[in-house]
Amino acid sequence: MPGGFKIENFNDERINAAAEIFDYLGTEKGIDPKLKNFIYELSAYVRLIQGNQPQAKEYYAIAAASSTDAWPISFNRAKKMLAIF
Repeated sequence: MPGGFKIENFNDERINAAAEIFDYLGTEKGIDPKLKNFIYELSAYVRLIQGNQPQAKEYYAIAAASSTDAWPISFNRAKKMLAIF
């Protein structure tokens, strides 16, 4: 990918389990918004390495939607990843 990111697609049961955990955590109420956006960023990365670019882009968009509701490093990384798509 442009910008120095080389994403290799792969699937295994651990990656699939991580996706399920992140999906569950993303629906939980009462989680700090910054932590929730970090979870969305992790979800996006998992989807990206699974080869599901449309869903990865969707999660990165959520993670990069608000700089006030995200940790700066996570927000900036999500914005950079969105620019690649």
